[in-house]
Amino acid sequence: MRASAPIVLAATAAIAGVLPGCGQPKTQGPPRATAPGRQDGRVADSTLFTTGDYEGCPPEGNGGDYHLNRLKNRDVPPPGHQLFTIRQLLENRPRAAIAMGRTDRAFWTEEARAEVAEWESTGAVIEGHLLRAKLMGPESCNCTRKDRRDYHVWIGEEPGGDRSRSVIAEVSPRMLPAHPNWRLRILSRLARQGARVRLTGWLLWDQEHPEQVGLTRGTQWELHPIHEIQVFSGGRWRDLDGDRAQ
Repeated sequence: MRASAPIVLAATAAIAGVLPGCGQPKTQGPPRATAPGRQDGRVADSTLFTTGDYEGCPPEGNGGDYHLNRLKNRDVPPPGHQLFTIRQLLENRPRAAIAMGRTDRAFWTEEARAEVAEWESTGAVIEGHLLRAKLMGPESCNCTRKDRRDYHVWIGEEPGGDRSRSVIAEVSPRMLPAHPNWRLRILSRLARQGARVRLTGWLLWDQEHPEQVGLTRGTQWELHPIHEIQVFSGGRWRDLDGDRAQ
């Protein structure tokens, strides 16, 4: 299935009446923190890539796994990106990390930490077809607030593909003020159309959902959080917020 120009145009038109400035440059996001980076895009400690408290919620959230929550709340973009295929993510099965199960990272072995560290400290670009979008329940990384919840988006190699072979990417509530078009109904519409998307953000090994692998996801690797969403339309990549094209 080939995405066409009406995908982005329909998505933009759908929200034009409720969000002022639709199709205009992005609104100013939160002030950006600084953290040490390297020329290859990897960083020594990616948990430093956060602006800090967001509406009273600290990067470590209000419970659960402190280190995992700080990774989920990296609202500062990575210093560089590498292209990963969906197949690469599905085939990377870190043995020691899998053996840790749902254990908090404070109790992981050094081997398990080392297995995921290289990818988690690297910005990633993933291309595929949007399969589904869903608003999730309250989580400790968002201080269990009902009004601040993540969106899950599933991407696969083919439009309409099986989610058991998909990768989950997540829109954090921290990112929404700077991205007015990242709304659930827009993402859901694009999913129904099988839109080809390019997502940029941080890689994350989410140890909390091993039972879902092979059912509603193909791997525990996620793109979390997303920092950029582009849709292929009219023969080129277009930013979902409508302020630039490639």
